[in-house]
Amino acid sequence: MSIDFEEAREKAYHELSKFETIRKCSNIPIQKMPPFVSAWEVDTEVEFDGSLHAITLILCFPKDFPFSIPKIYLSGKDYEKLKFIPHIDTDKFICTFRLDTIILDYKRPEVIVRDCLAQAKKNISDGKKGTNIDDYADEYLAYWKLRYPEEEPPTGSCLDMIENEIDEICFIKFGEFKQAIGKYTSCIYIEDDSYHNFSANLGYMGNTVVYINEALYFPVFPDGMEKPPFNKTYEETLTIVETLGDNAVQNFKKYMDSWKFPPFLFFKKCINDDKYIIGWVYEQPFKKKVNGFRDGAFKPFMQMRSHLKNCSVKRISTEAINAKRMMKRTSGTINYPSLSFSVAGLGSIGSNLVYFLNSYNPEEVRLVDNGSLDVENVYRHLLGLNHTGQNKVDAIKIYLTGKNPKQRIQTSTDSIISLLNTKPEFINETDYFFVTIGNENIDQYIGLALTNGIINTSTFMIWVEPYLVGGHCLFFPKNTSSTYDSLLDGLFYKNNVVNKQEFLSQNKNLSLSEAGCQSCYVPYGGSDVMLFLSALFPKIDDILKDKAKKATGFTWFGDLSILSSKGIKESDFAKEHGEAGKIIQYDI
Repeated sequence: MSIDFEEAREKAYHELSKFETIRKCSNIPIQKMPPFVSAWEVDTEVEFDGSLHAITLILCFPKDFPFSIPKIYLSGKDYEKLKFIPHIDTDKFICTFRLDTIILDYKRPEVIVRDCLAQAKKNISDGKKGTNIDDYADEYLAYWKLRYPEEEPPTGSCLDMIENEIDEICFIKFGEFKQAIGKYTSCIYIEDDSYHNFSANLGYMGNTVVYINEALYFPVFPDGMEKPPFNKTYEETLTIVETLGDNAVQNFKKYMDSWKFPPFLFFKKCINDDKYIIGWVYEQPFKKKVNGFRDGAFKPFMQMRSHLKNCSVKRISTEAINAKRMMKRTSGTINYPSLSFSVAGLGSIGSNLVYFLNSYNPEEVRLVDNGSLDVENVYRHLLGLNHTGQNKVDAIKIYLTGKNPKQRIQTSTDSIISLLNTKPEFINETDYFFVTIGNENIDQYIGLALTNGIINTSTFMIWVEPYLVGGHCLFFPKNTSSTYDSLLDGLFYKNNVVNKQEFLSQNKNLSLSEAGCQSCYVPYGGSDVMLFLSALFPKIDDILKDKAKKATGFTWFGDLSILSSKGIKESDFAKEHGEAGKIIQYDI
């Protein structure tokens, strides 16, 4: 059934006209992106102060109404009478419903408009009565970011890099990025281990933090700042600091009179048990030479009550990037374990496994691969054409750093055999080691290194068979007595999907090649990689969460019909257990 969107608006207009005075606007008075396709003016009444008050609302319709709600605005004259109440911003927009929390009955567009109009009127009525004042708290940051007439836009592009909570008056640092990180151009920070790691990652990407000034930080929020308007003058901010007590005023005076320009002031704001840091900067410079005073005698603290008292501060809101917030914003919990991973082999399996493992927000990732990314890799690799020619470890580090610049990432371009011979601690210092190289000779060495104690951390070995008819994972917990050798049938894994005779006879269909003697490769598609890892990852997740102490193995079966079409025999193990998409687990 097709939807006539214009007909839906007309139906709503016809029905609402029975109860309200409505006029269609010849020109849409509110210009927004995406643009509205229709607008109405509604003359209506709102009750407060014991009587009804006439107001005019402007209803603006997006083109996808009735699958989205109309946006409602106050007229200019009514905004001047009603501004600074909850749910009305400086664009005169009245917040009604959040589209992600309601289900619309698109067959009844008139009901959608009626309910939105009723909610807008209720917000105005409750705001004037003061009964919804608590709504300011839930939406505080949105009001803090509003731009008021004749002021510069507040800064909302500042990252809060402070990992731990600060509960005392102190100095933090304010800096600007040499190159913007996405939409973020500045940050607040303290020089701890977390920041040094972040700074190192920035340097790796050719970026840096340019220090601007110290900022005075208060671990409390002042009275008198519960509701808008928040556009404050220099004199008003001094009055605000005075509400925090004599100690706060003394620290503030000392800081301002240090002549460090520009001075920043930040406060801790608690909203629904979460902590936010917001504040402002004094951009209008203080004068060291003022008529009637010797140079530097008329200090900034005094100037805030005199000739600079009407200057406006520029508000700053920050966005925290820390493990606690990120976990809560994603999983809804902060009880995820703190983990570190090392991954050897960053081809199609290893690179995409990194994507899955990074969902844990690991504190540290160590990457091992001595190869570079080439064009023939990109269709099934995590990364694309823009990373070709780079060492795989460097390319993956750039990817991870771009997602979380605070993550510790170490890389090695040694072969894993060389690394384990010379620097095994690079692997052993991490909680879990993932081997995704897919070379049987190297896997045998890894098995020996586990048996001989060279590797003494919990280890996963993951590899796939041609056409990804089978994918395998072996887990060896730390200090296990289980051995890789016990799983071999001669030189071949005993639970292979492809019959080992096919390898012994060197069946040419087991691999493909392009021009050149070193261009042989194992064929399988990117979608097969995702199917395999998506089936395997819940098993890995169980092991990580339970801190498993028992060695175990997994085999995943892909599309086995490929084997017969290629003239390849399957193993007895596959004949017994094989079923496309199935993953089986067994002790080792």
